[in-house]
Amino acid sequence: MASGEVTLSIQVDLAGHRMLQSAGERIALVRVMAGEPGFVVVAAVFDPFGSTTKVLFFPNWQVYVMQGTVQPMIRVNMQLTQDSTPGQLYTFNGSGFTYEGRAYDPSLFGLRNTAANVALCAGLAQQMTVSNVQIFEAIHIAGSPLNTTGYFQPTDDVLVFLVKGVESGDVLPASILWRENGMGGLRKMAGFPVLIGAYLRVKMTDHVTIHLDDLQNCFLPGPLPERPFNF
Repeated sequence: MASGEVTLSIQVDLAGHRMLQSAGERIALVRVMAGEPGFVVVAAVFDPFGSTTKVLFFPNWQVYVMQGTVQPMIRVNMQLTQDSTPGQLYTFNGSGFTYEGRAYDPSLFGLRNTAANVALCAGLAQQMTVSNVQIFEAIHIAGSPLNTTGYFQPTDDVLVFLVKGVESGDVLPASILWRENGMGGLRKMAGFPVLIGAYLRVKMTDHVTIHLDDLQNCFLPGPLPERPFNF
């Protein structure tokens, strides 16, 4: 994981703005977690602002819990949160968090559930700024069975893609993203009024610039080709 603040600059020209507006599409981000999670959380969904929209990722983290079970298209509600850093292990007892010591690996966030008779989800959130709004955004969710410890390990990879019918905090099956890798337009998510676009995988170890290609309806590495931006 990057140890400092990193910035993702997303460039969209006039043609791209018009394409998104006419199609009702927006930009979505997903943080990639280590392992093989069954579900992903859409960390942020937003409209582009001007020619460049900046997303800042800060090395500030929280573990969280929420009641319920993990299902497609639920929206994360971080009911209780606890500031954490990589390598820390906390226990949630049903009313609050207790620091238990170091996790078995310094890159992991650990959370043990000892809350009896409550179905819980748990996950990790990261501090981000999107279009000048700063907030902790959920980036992972998983079931949290009683008397078990879950470990969360974010990678440096971020997926950037277009969506329709999806909002920040929505939970998607991870398989829908892996299948949609590659060029092309948005495709339907079975059983839901949702469209998911092909993603660009970006490694956020440093400041990165990408751009929207309105002809291929997806994001590509690097800045926009030299064209004037005029509204």
